[in-house]
Amino acid sequence: MRAFGESLVAYRPPIDTRSVSEMRQIPPNGFPEKALNFLTPHQKWGIHSTYSENLLMLTLSRGGPIVWISETDARELTIVDNDWVEVFNANGALTARAVVSQRVPPGMTMMYHAQERIMNNPGSEVTGMRGGHS
Repeated sequence: MRAFGESLVAYRPPIDTRSVSEMRQIPPNGFPEKALNFLTPHQKWGIHSTYSENLLMLTLSRGGPIVWISETDARELTIVDNDWVEVFNANGALTARAVVSQRVPPGMTMMYHAQERIMNNPGSEVTGMRGGHS
C-alpha cells in the first residue's frame, strides 16, 4: 500500500455501475429500458459435463436461454412471462425468454450460466448477431 501512497487501508466507495449512459452509445429502440443488477449463478439444470439440451434435462426446464426478473420490474417494463427480452451491458448482449418470478428481488435479474445456444433465438438489436449470447 505504501507504494500507492497510503500506509493504512482506506475506504473507497464502490463505482456507480448504473451510470452507463456514456458507455452505451446505443440509440433507444422504443422499448422500455431499466438498469438492473445482473447475476449469473451456477447452472441450475446441468450435471457436470452433461449438456442440458437433451430430452431428460429439457423436461426439468423451459429449454433455451432464460433470464429471471422480478414481478415488479417486469410490470414496470411491460414484460410478461415467456416474453423474448434482450439484456445488454458494456460487454455484449443476449436474447432470452423472461421468467417472471416473485423469488427475484426488484432491481435484480439473473441468468444461470452455461445455457445452451438453442436454434431459432431472435437476433440481438444491440450486436446484430443471433444465437443467444453475443
